[in-house]
Amino acid sequence: MTRRQFAALAAAAPAAISSLSGAPRTSVGVGSASYFYRSSVERQRGDTPITDPLRFAAYCAELGAGGIQAALPNDNGGYARKLHNLLDKHGMYFEASAQLPRSESDLEAFRDTVRAAEQAGASVIRTVLFSGRRYESYTDMQQFQEARQAAWKSVTLAEPILRKRKMKIAIENHKDLRSEDLLQLIDRIQSEFIGVCVDLGNNYALMEDPVDIARAFSKFAYSCHIKDHSLKSYNQGFLLFDAKLGSGVINLRQAVSTLRQAQPNLRFTLETMTRDALKVPYLEDSYWATMGTDIPGQDVVRTMKLIRETEPKEELPRISALSPEEHIKLEDDNIRAGLAYAADSLGL
Repeated sequence: MTRRQFAALAAAAPAAISSLSGAPRTSVGVGSASYFYRSSVERQRGDTPITDPLRFAAYCAELGAGGIQAALPNDNGGYARKLHNLLDKHGMYFEASAQLPRSESDLEAFRDTVRAAEQAGASVIRTVLFSGRRYESYTDMQQFQEARQAAWKSVTLAEPILRKRKMKIAIENHKDLRSEDLLQLIDRIQSEFIGVCVDLGNNYALMEDPVDIARAFSKFAYSCHIKDHSLKSYNQGFLLFDAKLGSGVINLRQAVSTLRQAQPNLRFTLETMTRDALKVPYLEDSYWATMGTDIPGQDVVRTMKLIRETEPKEELPRISALSPEEHIKLEDDNIRAGLAYAADSLGL
């Protein structure tokens, strides 16, 4: 795609849901991962990506979103304050996204990250414990246990800094730990500054139901990724597809209600990844190499039953077959539709 084509595409985008000076249409924000493809294209061109927080905040204000979740760039303080002022102007929230320190040598950088998040107006930083999906990144139980120990070290290194700055970390269930495992970690650390970014869809990959996830994490929910999914069987397991909000199989009303009853002020951030369906190869030995007996048979049966009862007859969309222009437009359309559904159908 040429620069001229890209500029024309941006100019032809649908009209904004609300004006820049108006209040957000919905309290639901947008996570930067939702614009992963467009951001990648812009980076390849050498342009400032849409997910640069200042640009992202202005764009999401046009969409009528309630806030953003994004990673801050390295900052001397001025950038974070500009972002804070921009978000305040539009009545929007900010949740930072950052990595935990892996060793003592990372502590100074993590302090700077927490300080910048605070200056930008965040009270929560979303993070993950592991870099990839459990069943793809680790080949045996020993390897996974070593990664689990490293994750625990990261949490214990971060906690004193979070406590001092009174900043909360929300650990996302990121296709890595089942709910009981993550809850054990939180119980072990015993800190009011360590909680969960409840991703409603991720743990389908570990055979857990979204409403059960909402219920399990509700007491410790500091953030939430709201999304929807379609599931379809294939010869090695099932496909997990990011569906337009409201068009998939997640009982969003029940999940949202469960979380809001426990956390009335919880912020919901839309995360719809416009991409090909992910493969969850639970019929392969490699999937179970790190699971042991973690997944009860009844959870596998329930997931298989859900797939059989809800899978679409047609093939799932192959996003990678789209042109860059089509992919970028669909990505934007999905987010606009998700925000409208959150406002009109979920009352958020």
